[in-house]
Parts: sequence; structure tokens; C-alpha cells
Amino acid sequence: MSRWPFLVYAVFLIVTVLARPMPPGLAAVATIPALYLVRRHTVAAVAVILAGAMLLRIDYWGVGNADQLAVTEAAIRAVLDGGNPYGRGYDETLPPGAPFAYGPLALVLHAPGVWAEFVASLIVLLLIARERAWLTLAWLATALVPVALTTRTCPGRLSAAMRASTRPMIASSCRSPELGCACLISERS
Repeated sequence: MSRWPFLVYAVFLIVTVLARPMPPGLAAVATIPALYLVRRHTVAAVAVILAGAMLLRIDYWGVGNADQLAVTEAAIRAVLDGGNPYGRGYDETLPPGAPFAYGPLALVLHAPGVWAEFVASLIVLLLIARERAWLTLAWLATALVPVALTTRTCPGRLSAAMRASTRPMIASSCRSPELGCACLISERS
């Protein structure tokens, strides 16, 4: 790993931690010297980056006002109680009273709750590491926007289902840009 991914990782991690200086994020700062020491060993460097990324995501866990997971969890409780999750308002939404607006697959994929988001984020980072896209990995692991998107910080974040379905696009785009574009277009329709 060259110095640029290391510098991107260090700068974005520090900026993200300064935006919310809590213990898990402060612990993530310790990965900067660790990454510097192992930067020439690919597997160790990826492990350090993933550790820092997961600490940042733990730091931002549940911060903000997005309600997608909260309403999905309420809809799952409604189904488990024998009810219909559609056609009614939920008090868990912001503002209260909005319906469950997602399909039945969301009920299955979000059953683990925010852990599904956490795991999907880890899978995407591993796929990017596999492609050796070091700058992209360093940015996605530490920049505030990707961290916030995977911890329900802001409305409109990507769902676990969408991130999981973009895996073929990420994996194929480096080898075949046409196939990657086709996957992206099929995701949009």
C-alpha cells in the first residue's frame, strides 16, 4: 500500500472522529500508527483498516434521525404478532404515523436490525479490498458520509438489500466496465 491511501485513511479518520469524539472513535485513531507499521503487508493493512472502519461505525451507531430501520423493526413485530405491516401508521417514524413503505423482502433482510447494515458495510469493504482499490477502501472506511450512511444517521441511506445487490456491480466493474454498468442500470430500474 502506497502512502496516498494511508494519508487518505488518516485524514478522513481524524476528521470523522473530530465530528463526534466518543471512545470507539478515539480508539479508531490508534489504527493510524498500526496501519503505518503494517502498510506493506496487504492482509494486515486490510485488517487494520477494517478494524478502524468498524470502530467508527460503532461510534456513530444510532446517531441521527433516520427511521427506516425503526419502522421496519415495528413492521416485523406486527407480522410476528399476526398482523399486516401495511396500511397503517407507525409511531416509530419521524414524524409519527408514516406507513411501512418497503416490500416484503425488507422484512426478511432487516430482521437482524442494524446488524444487517453493519455486515453489509463490512462485505462491501472486503470486496473493495479484494480489488485492491486502496484509495476507495481508505475513503469508504473512514469518511463521515459512508460511516453515517451505514449507521442510520441520515434519511435516504442505502439499505442492506441495495448494498448487497450492488456486490456484482462492484466485483465486475473492474474487469468488465460494461457488465458493471449493466448491473447498476438494472439496480436503478
